[in-house]
Parts: sequence; structure tokens; C-alpha cells
Amino acid sequence: MIKSSFGLIKEQTLELLTNWKALAIFAGLYALLLATLYGFVATREATIVQVVLTLSFIAAAPALFFILQAVILEQPLTSGIRWYAVLVRSCRLALATLPVLLIGWLSWWALNHWQAHYPVPPVIVNAFQPPPAPQPLHLHWPTVIFESLRGALLIIVLPLIQIRLWSRATDFKLSHLSLSKSGLGVLARQIGNLLARALMPQSVLVYALGLVLVVLIPYAVLFTHLPINGAWRELSVFVTRLVLVFLCTLTGWTITLRSLTRLHQSNATPEPVTETVSEEIERADESR
Repeated sequence: MIKSSFGLIKEQTLELLTNWKALAIFAGLYALLLATLYGFVATREATIVQVVLTLSFIAAAPALFFILQAVILEQPLTSGIRWYAVLVRSCRLALATLPVLLIGWLSWWALNHWQAHYPVPPVIVNAFQPPPAPQPLHLHWPTVIFESLRGALLIIVLPLIQIRLWSRATDFKLSHLSLSKSGLGVLARQIGNLLARALMPQSVLVYALGLVLVVLIPYAVLFTHLPINGAWRELSVFVTRLVLVFLCTLTGWTITLRSLTRLHQSNATPEPVTETVSEEIERADESR
């Protein structure tokens, strides 16, 4: 499993780095997304024009985010991009994100409600008495457990489920959601199968390797202290760091997303109804 996971990461890395055209398209969309987020944060709501700009940035940022994910998932690195198929897939990715957002909100609310039954003991300080002697550190284990659950939920579980849903977004059919008894049974089995495949050990390992590329390496590049003398040298090093962080986060996320998608596709069981976005577009072109 470990060898195949590293091999999958290596394969996707070589496939990405040997196609500069696709990497340039990913970089352009990613830069546009970052610029939109910066414009939303930096724009002050003082005039009507600024309010309109803020609202436009709010609408553009999610659209660019899902378009970027759709291009990464849909784009074969040896051919051109069919933007109509990308737009269709981005809409499906947005719809596939809503259930995970709802699950995340409900889980966060449930954890907060549950943690309220285990409050931290208050520390009483008397201003008229000398401070007590230092005591050994005592952890409040309920707080540690609940914070660990939140971290595992937001950092590992929900992203893996979301990526699995994104990889299956093109196969989703409303006919699968029949309200009959057999339809509910099929839906329950599909949900259980989705969770099992999303959280299987190899998926977790590939995702962990991706976190190293997306989080740990950019953090080390950005915050490692280097003894530098001179303002121009500091500026050039800072700009170089930003460029490296930009490239590391982009390539790391692209490699992770495509690796997990390839893993899900290789382990998928055949289903009677499967039609990708590209096949739908080709069928529509033929009918015309």
C-alpha cells in the first residue's frame, strides 16, 4: 500500500510537471482566485462602487474555486480544455459540496453541544492572597478529546469525503434517488460504500502525503528564518518565498486531488449507469 501510494504520487507529479501548458492554466486560475480573495478582503464598504465590488468578489470567488477544481479533475494533460464541460462539471461539484457543508455544520454544532456538558473547572484567584506555588500541568481531557475530534473532522474526514463526492459527481443521476423502499436501500448502500472508500487506509495515506506538499513544505518555506542583510535582499527573498509557496500549494493540491481521483477510479466497482461530462457533451454535439 505504501509503495503504491508513493508510486501514485510520483506518477501524477511527473504527469503534471511534463505538461507546462496545463500547469500554466492551473496557475492562472489559481492566481485569479487569490486575487479575488484579496480584493474581497482589501475592499472597504464605504461607497456604492465598493459595495458592488465586494458583492462581485463574493460571487466570483466560489465560482473560480469550483472552476479550478473542475479543470484539475476534467483536464487530460495531453489535450485541450473543453470549457463548456468544465462549467457543467463545476456546477456539479458545487452541488456535491452542499451535503458536506451541511454535515460539517451539524457535526460542529453537535460537538459544541456535547462539550458544553464537560466545562473547564474555573480558576479562582484571590487578589488579597499571594499567588500559589506553581502546580504541575493538568490537562482537561474532555477539551483535548473534543478539539482532536474537530481537527480530525475538518482536516481529514470531511475533505476526504468531499474529494470522493467530487470524483463521483459526473456519475450522479437523480434516478438513483428513488423514494421507493428499494431505492432507499440502494441509497444507503451507496452512502456506506462512499464513506468506506473515502476513508480507506490508502486514501488517508495519499491525503497525508498531499498535506505535506500543501501545508508543511509551504509553511517551512515561508517561515524559516534566514540571516539576511540588506533591504533589497530581504525583499527579493520574500518575493521568492511567495512564489515558491504559490507553486507548492498549487502543484501539491493538484497532485493530491488527481491522485485521490485516480485511486477512487481504479478501485471503483462497475455500475449500470455511468456517463461522464465529456460523453454528455459529445452526445449533445452529435444530436445537433
